[in-house]
Amino acid sequence: VSADFNYGASFGLSNIQSSDSGYTATVTLQSLTITVRDYSSQTGTAGDYAEALAAAKSALDESPYNINDAETRYDQAKAIHDYVCETLTYSSTTEGRLYQTVYSALVAPYHTVCAGYSKAFKVLCDEYGIPCVLVSGEGTNSTGKTEAHMWNYVQMEDGNWYAVDC
Repeated sequence: VSADFNYGASFGLSNIQSSDSGYTATVTLQSLTITVRDYSSQTGTAGDYAEALAAAKSALDESPYNINDAETRYDQAKAIHDYVCETLTYSSTTEGRLYQTVYSALVAPYHTVCAGYSKAFKVLCDEYGIPCVLVSGEGTNSTGKTEAHMWNYVQMEDGNWYAVDC
């Protein structure tokens, strides 16, 4: 089922300390709200989505991605990144909610916006057991305009989280 996840969180800061290299603080999650909206009626059936996800995994199993031969989490994440970037086409329109969904990214004709790219990357990382989160914020486009943007963070074997922007 295609769905959007909206979330809100509040954090508390404590133990703020300054040093020559900057500031450190303890961040405590105080509350987290997650809202899930199902858009399957606008996009297709759960079966369509399941078939599309299976097709994406099948493509990742084959050349040039060969994800099952990957020796590291980085190699797996890179294969997913490359698949997403090479398969999807950035949509010039954001009319309607469809272009914000993972469904628009996984089902032909693969037209989506940054949210679809990020959600597809996350869903595929989840399928391969790669810790991955969605990040919403602002980015500057190629014309210098600041606008809403979505990307991912993935956790590598070293325990650190790294930004990925398909």
